[in-house]
Amino acid sequence: EIEEMLRRSALPSGVVTRAVAIYRAIAEGEAQVHGTDLDHVHFHEVGRDAAIMNIVGVAVCLELLGIIRVTCSDLHDGVGFIHCSHGKIPVPVPAVRAMLEGTAYRLVREEEEMEMVTPSGLGILKGIGAVPAPAPVKGKITRGIGFGGRDLRRPQGLAVFLTEADEPEAM
Repeated sequence: EIEEMLRRSALPSGVVTRAVAIYRAIAEGEAQVHGTDLDHVHFHEVGRDAAIMNIVGVAVCLELLGIIRVTCSDLHDGVGFIHCSHGKIPVPVPAVRAMLEGTAYRLVREEEEMEMVTPSGLGILKGIGAVPAPAPVKGKITRGIGFGGRDLRRPQGLAVFLTEADEPEAM
């Protein structure tokens, strides 16, 4: 339903392609966890209007900025359990565990009792083809933004940097 809605929209084709790829990455993880196929996956939280707008918003931003390559640092997740539409489930949540299988993303476990890597967040990384980087990308930072609202005992949040690579051929 979400893919059909996106394909019928007036969004640019690059935005639709990225948004569909993000949802496909999430659906593959959910299908594996629930033992079903992609056509029978039911999205709970990531199917809500706000989640759809967030995912499409990422695709729009990448399109408007002309982003050609995305790298990411290690993924930090907590421990314990969360309560969601499926009840009480362990962290990392089963969909995240399934989505990490066969990838080069590195998961670092923190001693925070909370979910820090969500299926939609990991789906965005996978869907846009983000490549894990062993170190920050070298280049001139032309813009940056960061935020985070949880009160942890360490620096946290999302930071995004737009860079001009020192070595374009390495891209």
